[in-house]
Amino acid sequence: MPPEVLKLRELTGAQRQSARARAAAALRDGEFVVLPCETLYGVAARADLPAPRLAAFRTLTRGSENPTSPFTWHAPSSESVIEGLGIVDPLHARALRRLSPGPVRFVISLPPAALPAALARVQLPPRIADDGVGVHVRIPDEEFTRGVLEESGVAVVIDRLPKSMGDAVTAPGLVPGVAMVIDTGPTRLRKGSTSIRLGLDSGGRGFWEVIAAGALEPRIIERRIRRTVLFVCTGNTCRSPMAESIATHIASQRPRGIGGIPTVFASAGIAASEGEPTSSENVAALAALGVSQLPHHARGLTPTLAHEADVVYAMTKGHLRAVRAFAPSANVLLLDPGGSDIPDPVGSGAEVYAHTARLLDSFIRLRLGELESPIQPLAQAAEVTSTSTPPPGTSS
Repeated sequence: MPPEVLKLRELTGAQRQSARARAAAALRDGEFVVLPCETLYGVAARADLPAPRLAAFRTLTRGSENPTSPFTWHAPSSESVIEGLGIVDPLHARALRRLSPGPVRFVISLPPAALPAALARVQLPPRIADDGVGVHVRIPDEEFTRGVLEESGVAVVIDRLPKSMGDAVTAPGLVPGVAMVIDTGPTRLRKGSTSIRLGLDSGGRGFWEVIAAGALEPRIIERRIRRTVLFVCTGNTCRSPMAESIATHIASQRPRGIGGIPTVFASAGIAASEGEPTSSENVAALAALGVSQLPHHARGLTPTLAHEADVVYAMTKGHLRAVRAFAPSANVLLLDPGGSDIPDPVGSGAEVYAHTARLLDSFIRLRLGELESPIQPLAQAAEVTSTSTPPPGTSS
């Protein structure tokens, strides 16, 4: 009996919902369904098929090639993977959240003692989507397919179409042995996923590495996984570049990153004169802390800088309000966890700059400590009435 072919582009919203439900039901019933991903089309099946049916699936998708290599579990969301597998390593969790849904296939290492229970929680039989050490998983960036995975209620593996189907960059043809073909036309990326390993070193700490090239370039993966912290002041010549240098110095003493996450620091000003050098007084103030001033020229804050940062630390409540007005979705906090402003030392003497550097060092260590903890501050009241202790040589 030939498979049912559903062309999603020709369906109404209600018809698409019906198609999703029918595809999910077919998977629950042990049928094979061709589903689209943003990369390529693939043949999907529930992971816990009886042995004869699993053998038929392997024959359909692989023929005689790689007969025992793991399939890839396709999950509906990164959180279902993190919670289901019990992932606690912060780098692994961040990679899943930052790269999913998308064209990345993860091979996630788990402690050997934890692997059996993790597989059971997500309904994966042993050695179906794991190699005895790592679980092979992907969260596709195709909304319809994620909906099918969610609605099916079972663990689903997807393998690319048989080689006889070619690259499947156009609508998939009839695949022998499948019950249903979901046709969305040419896939968006038209190439396979990038594969990365989320491994554990000898100390049980997480790392990542690219193991197979694909649709997402390694430089993009690295940029998404690393954390970016942005410091903001007015002119980007005194406080924020000092903060950037101090934070970079502290992080350099933690080769595993901040809380296990590779972290980079940057700075900008809400009213900066582009290219201005950092204040000459910064150098001595930082040197007293054992910190070297990084090479720096002032730059203005842009929406891109604010939105791409994981967190923006503002020197004053005025800066905080300005960033929020400029980039409403940015995660912006006062640098002082107590809610006080850090006064501008510009035009003051060396003692004031030294006092400012000490304040910055103290607050940055507190904030980095928060980033290292499991619970991180995501919001802070914009209006805080307390004031900071004025630095020497200034008045309140």
